[in-house]
Parts: sequence; C-alpha cells; structure tokens
Amino acid sequence: ALLLSVALITLEGLLPLAAVFAYGYAPALTHLLAEVLPFYHLANIKSWFQEGTALLLPLGASAKLSGGLVLSLLVTGIWTILFAGGAILQFKREDLD
Repeated sequence: ALLLSVALITLEGLLPLAAVFAYGYAPALTHLLAEVLPFYHLANIKSWFQEGTALLLPLGASAKLSGGLVLSLLVTGIWTILFAGGAILQFKREDLD
C-alpha cells in the first residue's frame, strides 16, 4: 500500500506535463479531461494558496487552461465525495460477521 501510494502521488504530479504533450494529439479530449479530472484542480488550489494566482497550464501554442479557486474546490470536492461514497458502499457490502 505504501509503494502504491508513493507511485500514485508521483504520477499525479506528472499528469499536468502529460496533458501538455497529449494536447497535440487530441486537443478537445485533453482539454476536457484537464477540466474534469482532479489533477489540474489540485495543482490550481495549491497555486492559489501559495502564490495567490491561478495555475496557468499551457496546453498548446494558443491554448491555456486557467481556472478559478471556486471551480477547483468544487471539482475536487465532487471527486472526494465520489471516492468516499464508493469506499462506504464497498465497506457496507463486506460481511464482517
């Protein structure tokens, strides 16, 4: 579990860079995934609290992704609720008797 956690944390940090490279192959899909998945929003929240500005993610020559703090908190909160709900449902299905 520890190795998996370290690997996921490392991978999560590299995902914004992967989005920059993937944008050249599938721009619409990359932009959609960057807006919906939590990796950009977590980095954006960190940027807002540390630097006071949004994280500017350059996806292509003319495309950039820059989101507000409220949107990033909302997306991250939704993903947290989804994962917590899935864990609770899985735990309720386990028979501990």
